[in-house]
Amino acid sequence: MMAVVATQTAGLTDINPIGVMGKTGQFLMGGMTHAQHKPLKAAQLSNLGGATVVAQAAHHTVDMLADLKTGHLLNASPKGQFWAQIFGSCLAIFPATGFFLLYTKVYPCITDPDQADTCKFKQPAAAAWRAVAVAMTADKLPIPPSSAWTALALGISTVIIIVAKHSWIPKKYHAYIPNMVSFGLAFVIMSPNYSMAMAAGAAFRLWAERTSWARLSKAYELYSLSLATGIIAGPSLGGAVGAVLDLIGIGSSTKGSQIGLP
Repeated sequence: MMAVVATQTAGLTDINPIGVMGKTGQFLMGGMTHAQHKPLKAAQLSNLGGATVVAQAAHHTVDMLADLKTGHLLNASPKGQFWAQIFGSCLAIFPATGFFLLYTKVYPCITDPDQADTCKFKQPAAAAWRAVAVAMTADKLPIPPSSAWTALALGISTVIIIVAKHSWIPKKYHAYIPNMVSFGLAFVIMSPNYSMAMAAGAAFRLWAERTSWARLSKAYELYSLSLATGIIAGPSLGGAVGAVLDLIGIGSSTKGSQIGLP
């Protein structure tokens, strides 16, 4: 069920809410471990382990569909894509493990929960998973009943809006009906940075598509995806280079200007 929800969300917004799917799994696992009266540590381990299975199922389902779509556009056979994925996965094991060992050696605080608040990498996603696991295994659930009633009301409203859209509202007015998946993402994404970035990108796209400047519209069509991908991937690659420099003793912590640091 969570894989279906993630697929629908990614199809409508290009965003796969893996964390949200995992949190749903944590709620389910929390109820199960409470009913089984498991010890605290075992309950927390089950909570995180079960939720990870849910999140990864959603993650890989969306990734597979995206790969199959790309292959379809390139006229590649599904069988060939599967073999390519298997080959790529086997190769990716080594750099992925290597990067993890690199980061844990340079920044050992990332695997120490006692240093989470002072670590250079705050790991907000991991902190959220940990907080939900602690909450779901506590003796008393620290979530007020009003949250459940709010979620139920929003769910019913979403069903009504979607049924009305496809049953009674003419298609020419569909553009004015809010995308409820986008609203749901706005509710569950903790940091406003993502929502602001998506809003800015959507506004720029609307302007680029409707502008009378043909050259800008063509440039947006050709380069916008590559530019956005580079903006996302650039900091990750830069972080890896920074970690290597720190490891050999010439990184920003020793040779940098420290400009912008408190």
